[in-house]
Order: sequence, then C-alpha cells, then structure tokens
Amino acid sequence: MEGAEKSAGAVAERHKDEVDMTMNASAFSIYQNLESLPNKNLCVQGLNVLVSIISVLPRLDTNIKAPQVLIVCASKEDAAHIQKVITHCTEGQGKITARLATPSAPERPSKRAMVEDQVVVGTSGTMKSYITSKWLNTTSMKIVLVDEADGMFDQHETGRLHDTKKMLKIINPSGGNCQVILLSETSSERVKRSAMKEFREVGSWSSVVLEKPSHDLNCQYQIAQSCPETLSKISALKKDVDAAGMCKGGWVQH
Repeated sequence: MEGAEKSAGAVAERHKDEVDMTMNASAFSIYQNLESLPNKNLCVQGLNVLVSIISVLPRLDTNIKAPQVLIVCASKEDAAHIQKVITHCTEGQGKITARLATPSAPERPSKRAMVEDQVVVGTSGTMKSYITSKWLNTTSMKIVLVDEADGMFDQHETGRLHDTKKMLKIINPSGGNCQVILLSETSSERVKRSAMKEFREVGSWSSVVLEKPSHDLNCQYQIAQSCPETLSKISALKKDVDAAGMCKGGWVQH
C-alpha cells in the first residue's frame, strides 16, 4: 500500500492540473489513494456501480440521519435493484438505510417527513424534485454518484443531464466538499471533457481507468462480527486487515 501511495503521489506531482490513472486493484484503492489526486471529482471507466457503492459506504457517518450519498441511475429499474443490494449489504450493520427515489417508489417524503436515509437511490427527475421541494436536505451530502454517465451526455438523455446539473448547483454551489463520481463504460476521457464543460461549478476532474477483472463483485465481501468489548474489536480488526493495510472484510459490528 505504501508503494502504491508513493506511485500515486509521483503521478500527482507531475500532473498538478489533471491526472489519468490506470489502476489494477480493488475498488477500495480509488478511495484510499484519493488524497494523492489533485482533483477529488472522478470520471471512472470500467467500475461496476455496485462495487463503487460498497466502497463508499464506510465513508458514511451513521450518526447523521440525513442524506450523504446520492446515486443517480439511468432508469427506475436500475435504481430499485441498487437500493435492494444496498439494503442487503447493510443488514448486518443496521445503521445505514437507503431510500428509493423514483416516480413509483412506495414512500414519498414531505416537509413534515423529510428524507433521513443516508443513501438515496433514484432517477434524476424525482431526486431533483425532492431537493427543490426541500424534502431532501443536502447540507450533509458527501458523494453524488452518477451511473452510466457516458449515456447521460448523449443527446437522447438531455433531461437527465439537465436535472443532474440542477442538483449539483444546489448541492455544491461553489465547489464545496461534496465529491462527484461519474461512472462510464466507454472512454473516461470523453466523459471528463463533457464533465468539465457541463459541471464547471464542481471544480476539477481526474480520469481513472480500472483494468478488468480487478473490480468485480467477487473481489468485495462483507463480514459482520459480534465484538462486545474493545479488545475483541481490536483483535477482529487485526485479523481482517492484512500486512499491506488492506481491509479484507467489511464492517466490524459493535
């Protein structure tokens, strides 16, 4: 891990304005090496959306009952599937909840019943309406993740692009602390150029390309362990973290 950090740091030093990286590692490497990149907003090519979500869940503050991650999907079917996966992945942890935000979602928020789930998964139009109606507070937002961003920049998805731009202007009006991650199947360079043009208010971008098959779901898994005492927690963590400092499991349950 130390060698990887030095390598990423050297690349960042050579390219202070923008960085292009080819990473042959698990999805966790993106976020562990993020501080080495000069631009926190990412255009990522070849990363499965579910792997990406599993990677960002540990960054959530479970004490904050407000949205911290928005996942913008291309369709309501995709959103429903992803929401179910997140719910399944967080069952052992018990403190993270995910809400579905689509036109056909079973629950609809209001000013009296605002969204308190840490993760919101849905379509751009519905999420935009939640934000503009002030049903969804964005002050605690950490990550906006856009799936199939390459399709969003195509002409036939101008509606999703317009809605996403509107949301980002509200969430991140002056390049604040919220990170934007655009996932694409095609060239991340093309997506980065489009992002620099369309999302100027969020700041600079880095382009990341992941080599297959280093980032599929088989590389990610979750462990839930009962650790009632501090020493047992430390022992469990030591067991599940290898010599390189890479976590081999998921959460250690309190």
